[in-house]
Amino acid sequence: DVRVPPPAEHTWIFKIAYQTANSFGATAATIGKLYIVIHRFVVIRSGIMAEEVWSSRVTSVLILAAVIVSAGQCIPLFYCGHTFLNVGGKSILFFDDECVFTNKILSSYIYFAYSA
Repeated sequence: DVRVPPPAEHTWIFKIAYQTANSFGATAATIGKLYIVIHRFVVIRSGIMAEEVWSSRVTSVLILAAVIVSAGQCIPLFYCGHTFLNVGGKSILFFDDECVFTNKILSSYIYFAYSA
């Protein structure tokens, strides 16, 4: 098991990559799935079965809302502290426990909503 931590001056890159891959992606995918379900319901409910029940303006607003909510959910991670521990000659990067705990709770709720 090899764990290569980023140098201390480049930890902000790790934070951005972590947020993008985990928090932002999971939140945006869950909101996108919700939009698909709502759109399917609106199409079936309309009785015409026409796909163009939402204008491009409505679609743009929904996409923008998904991006803003997903990005907003990531903001707390920018303020997480981190420490480097030297264990067995290896330097390991750790985020603050409170920040990790909070992010795990939010991620768990989002993953649960996605799987529902």
